[in-house]
Amino acid sequence: MAKGIKTGGRKKGTPNKLSTSIRETLADVLNDYTLESLKSDLSDLTPYERIKVATNLYRFALPPIKPEQPEQGKELIKPITVTFIDGSKGSKD
Repeated sequence: MAKGIKTGGRKKGTPNKLSTSIRETLADVLNDYTLESLKSDLSDLTPYERIKVATNLYRFALPPIKPEQPEQGKELIKPITVTFIDGSKGSKD
């Protein structure tokens, strides 16, 4: 086989049959799951579990947040200097 030349397997851009089948099955299951069922199931969870489910569902509804990149030559975070002074020395009360 010549380097960089594809000689077998799927052609470029051909969808994976297993992934397509799984997506279709999940879509069918989710279509049968109604909003009322979801609300009922969520009300049966503890507050912690409800928050965990909600945050996991947001990943599918909202795009991921990209970290901010600093402008050329600028830093986003400025260093902080903390100086500790020993207050026990010098006080004779």
